[in-house]
Amino acid sequence: MTAPEHPPEITAALTDAVDNHDTVQRHYSEFYEWMLTAGADPNRREPLRAPTAENYVQRLDRIHRQILNYIHPEDDSYIRDDHADVYLYLVDSGNITKQNGDEYGESSKRKLADTLQKYFLWRYNKGDLDYQWKPEIAFSDEKQTTTYKFNYVELGRLLETAETYSSMPSYHSASEEERGRISALVAQRLGIKKDAVTQNDWLHADDSAKTHALVAVSYDAGLAPIEIENAEPSWYDSSRQTLRIPTEHACKQRGKEIVALSDRSAEALSRWLRERRLLEKYDDTSKLWLNRDGNTYDSANLCYLIKQLCEEAGIEADSRKIRWYSLRKSMGRNLTQEGDLSEANDQLRHELLESTKEYDETPVAKLRNRINESHDKAARAAADPTYDPYADENDAATGETSPDDAITRNDNGTIHVDAMIQDNTDAKVDVTQQLLDDD
Repeated sequence: MTAPEHPPEITAALTDAVDNHDTVQRHYSEFYEWMLTAGADPNRREPLRAPTAENYVQRLDRIHRQILNYIHPEDDSYIRDDHADVYLYLVDSGNITKQNGDEYGESSKRKLADTLQKYFLWRYNKGDLDYQWKPEIAFSDEKQTTTYKFNYVELGRLLETAETYSSMPSYHSASEEERGRISALVAQRLGIKKDAVTQNDWLHADDSAKTHALVAVSYDAGLAPIEIENAEPSWYDSSRQTLRIPTEHACKQRGKEIVALSDRSAEALSRWLRERRLLEKYDDTSKLWLNRDGNTYDSANLCYLIKQLCEEAGIEADSRKIRWYSLRKSMGRNLTQEGDLSEANDQLRHELLESTKEYDETPVAKLRNRINESHDKAARAAADPTYDPYADENDAATGETSPDDAITRNDNGTIHVDAMIQDNTDAKVDVTQQLLDDD
């Protein structure tokens, strides 16, 4: 089979990201041409169809860009086999996500792994590798459980637990016996001898302010693990209660950078920033959050933390796919349900409303309430022939009082107003007119 005159060109994004795009383009063209001659079965020289080969090239282009962005190889002209293993781990752990910030599904992960395997098979056949590379993680097309979203009860418990997680009592208020017992815990957390524990070590071992801010802000801002790793105190504007996630440090290149923080989350973050200034391990870093080992958080750390919090909060985690992304997913669903789709779109920093619509999943409890309402309407309609189940629910719910019946004049000359009226000008004018009417 003859290769086409013009193999697919690498994307402009990859062209801008590499030092020598001509070398990279030549590399991709050779890979494409090999697929058209022996890509299906190299031993029997069976080719792939052109559309299939083009899909492999397009997918490899995306993988290449993500590896440059997350792994930063010294040589950007090709993909190394060890970098491919790291890349697939980052995809599987949720550190590398789709363009809208969502994690790749199992089928998509398999396609990425297949693309790399096809690429390294070509490299093996041309003599660049001395072994046939295979991915260390086996992906399948089986339907996977989606990331779990917390209901309001669970979310409340989680935030309450985060507020006191790994907290320490006051050193001065603890008795001698308590100090000895707690100092042993401090020594264990900090990896020092119990006899060497000081009063200042108690502060270092208390993670409650950090954890509370980490969880609360991550929920409000929908932070991905890579954004927590990159976060800095300068992102926070206390006067506006906003967090600015710079595009270059976001999990994806986003046009939107600023999100709002709730009063509670802003207070938690301000408290953590005050405490952070007192901790020595933050003296030489601009990072907002470090784990106990003094390193930035990654997806594995954060998944472990969220599951520990769930265990303390009494939230079932073993049978659910609970990850750090559960906070973002929960926030997106809640804002979509309680507010406006455009509001959720802004808070999630999505470019397209279509991306936000994926979060629009009605909670079971809300569906149950709607079903119960339909049963109530059916029963009432059967019992009362005059009842109209399709009447304006707002009028029925407000229990609106007619302005004519709103005002009562008492014998002692006083006026009593007791009414529930619609919030419109006509209803307000009617009541005001009665107040001014001497008759």
